[in-house]
Amino acid sequence: MQRIKDTAGNYILGDPQGALTPRLFGLDVVVTPAMGIDKFLVGNFRAGATLYSRWNSRVEISSEDATNFRENKITILNESRVGLAVKAPLAFTRGDFSDQVTDLTS
Repeated sequence: MQRIKDTAGNYILGDPQGALTPRLFGLDVVVTPAMGIDKFLVGNFRAGATLYSRWNSRVEISSEDATNFRENKITILNESRVGLAVKAPLAFTRGDFSDQVTDLTS
């Protein structure tokens, strides 16, 4: 979306060489490798879904393994248990930018 221009050749979201904060319509944009190139997901997450946390993040560090001890290494385990319940699926929409019309004048 940062590279889309209007008919006058101006960038819709501002100059890409400037300091552009990742926000659209006053809302934060979350960049994630989980979404493929040219894909998007938009939704009302507060109303449409709930994040349940069973545990807080837990970190364990160990150097007791024989291999770790000999090679002067440590093993770090970080885990958390969370679940996302989507209670209102109609609060979300996903799509593909390549399917969208790029002519913004119509």
